[in-house]
This record gives sequence, structure tokens and C-alpha cells, in this order.
Amino acid sequence: MNAWPFVMSGIVLFVGAILVGNRLLLRRERRLREGRPQQTLADFTVALAESGASEPLLRTVYEYLRARAFTREFPIDPSDNLYGVFGLEQEELGYDLPKILESAGLKWREPSADDEGVLERLSSGTVREFVLFLARLPRE
Repeated sequence: MNAWPFVMSGIVLFVGAILVGNRLLLRRERRLREGRPQQTLADFTVALAESGASEPLLRTVYEYLRARAFTREFPIDPSDNLYGVFGLEQEELGYDLPKILESAGLKWREPSADDEGVLERLSSGTVREFVLFLARLPRE
């Protein structure tokens, strides 16, 4: 029996699933984007001024989250949930955190086992909570 039709069917189904998933993500993000005002970096910085975070750190977080969004025009709101809106999980935060701080011109200690719980809480928290966490990290 020839397996070629089964292979082609599998490929077509796989590509179709990717296209449908992509379309659903675009639609979800468009609904989120249309339901809120366009926020610039300046708006983001003003909204988080009380956090004590430096402007370079706020700019870095803003750009990091814009890169995580499906489209670059996505307005970042401090109340956005890191996992729910950006799909950020604990492992990704742990991996990206040193790069985020380095991009902001900051240094910090290596993460410890105690940070596991913190990163887990952060991944289910908001952008504001993430910025507050970063602003309070001890510096070397």
C-alpha cells in the first residue's frame, strides 16, 4: 500500500492547523488592542513612575513585551497579565531576566533556588508587579 497519500494528508493538516492557530492569535490580539487606548512608551513610563524603576529599565521591559506580543503595535498596559496576555511562563522569565537587566544596563546576582517561587508568582502576575520586582532587585 502506498503511504504517500497519508503523508500528504498529514502535511496538509499540519499546515492548516498552523494557519488556523495563527489566525486565532491575530484575532485575539486585535480584540485586545481595539479594547484599549494606544499606549506609547511615554504613557507606559508615566503609568509606572511610582514603581521606582529607572527609565532605561522601563524602556527595556516595554520593548521586551512589545517583542513578545504578536504584533509590534500592541499597546502594553501595566495591568496586563504576563502569562494571559504574553504567554510568559516561569522558565522563560528565568531565562530572559538576565538579558532584560543587561539591556537596561543593570547587573544582579545569579538566580537562586529561592527565586523559583518568585518567578512562578511573577509569571501569573501583572506587568506592574514585574516592573516592581525588577526595580527592587539588589544590585551588585
